Amino acid sequence: MGMKYHKSMEIVQKELDIPITPEELVTESMNNLKELFLKCDTMPGAERLIRHLGNHGIPMCIATGSSSADFALKTHSHKDLISLMEFTVQSDDPEVKFGKPNPDIFLVAKSRFKSLLLLQKTVWFLRMPQMVSSCIGS
Repeated sequence: MGMKYHKSMEIVQKELDIPITPEELVTESMNNLKELFLKCDTMPGAERLIRHLGNHGIPMCIATGSSSADFALKTHSHKDLISLMEFTVQSDDPEVKFGKPNPDIFLVAKSRFKSLLLLQKTVWFLRMPQMVSSCIGS
């Protein structure tokens, strides 16, 4: 969970001995996922929290294990919420060398905040408990 998509498809292809290349598996799986991604909704309470923080001038970002293309699909109907973010970081960002659970994406995100005070007082909201160690590492 959280690793870069191509790497995870390499593992799936190898472990399940699927008779196609990892690249073909990525293409096929993405074709199936596009329709689901377009229907992504926010998690319960997320929209209210984001709007509250935004209304109080709290700088926010999204650091996601999704690629830029997947992120665009997942957030296409939430542009108003995304606009409240100072920036977003996706897994295919050139500065993100290793996918989650490595802390790279969180370190990149922290480095992009404009306020140095934020580097000392950062709160991460995670949807997966497995990512806690990544945040601690950042």
